[in-house]
Order: sequence, then structure tokens, then C-alpha cells
Amino acid sequence: MILILIFAVAFLLKTQFDMPMNILIVLSLFALGLTYFLLSFALPESDKPEAMIIFANTLSGYSLSVSLIGILFKLMNFPGSDIMLLIGSITLILILPTIIYMKSKNKEWNFFNNRYLIRLFVFGASGIILWFF
Repeated sequence: MILILIFAVAFLLKTQFDMPMNILIVLSLFALGLTYFLLSFALPESDKPEAMIIFANTLSGYSLSVSLIGILFKLMNFPGSDIMLLIGSITLILILPTIIYMKSKNKEWNFFNNRYLIRLFVFGASGIILWFF
């Protein structure tokens, strides 16, 4: 949450007051993407989690990190942002209904809390929106 706030403040200062905040934008989005990438290896606390839970967690973590790095590349006008945004966002949008459906059917899927699902939606939607610009 702190990294998202740092990014938001730096982006607002850059766009509204034309202050040089590129380093804060790069560091906050890179750290956030790296955090989601590393958290994709976290396992649920149950004794033997289902393979599908592990797969969904890993895929969503990878997709979040690819989307965030794609957003970073798009904001800094680096090449390769469109393909990262496309792959990451489409994967997020495909995995989100799957997680919601499986969470409603199986109690073991409570590993994905509602805040995590909101993040999946927000970063997936922002990646799709940025892909069109």
C-alpha cells in the first residue's frame, strides 16, 4: 500500500506541477512488481494445498508483476510496454473470474482475500486502459 501511495504522489507531482519525479515512479513500480513476483511463490497455510491454488497464485503473481512493469514502461515511454500490458492484463482478466468462481465453491480458496481480488481487477483494468493509449 505504501508503494502505491508513493507512486500516486510522484505521478501527481509529475503531471500537475511538472516536477522531476521519474526516479520515484520507477522505483515504486519496480519494487511493487518485484514484490508481487516474489509473493507468487507464497503457499497457503494448509497442510497440503491443492495444485490449482498454487497454480492460480503463481499465475496471478506473475501477471501482476508483468502488468506493473508494463505500466512502468508505458509511463516512461520505453519500448516493449504494449506487449507486457497485453499479456499481463489479459491473463489477469482471465484468472480473476476463475478465482472468484472457485472461491465461492470451495472454502480452501479463501487464500485469495477480497483485497487481493480488487488489486487483480484494478491492475488488469488499468493495464488494458493504458494499452489503448
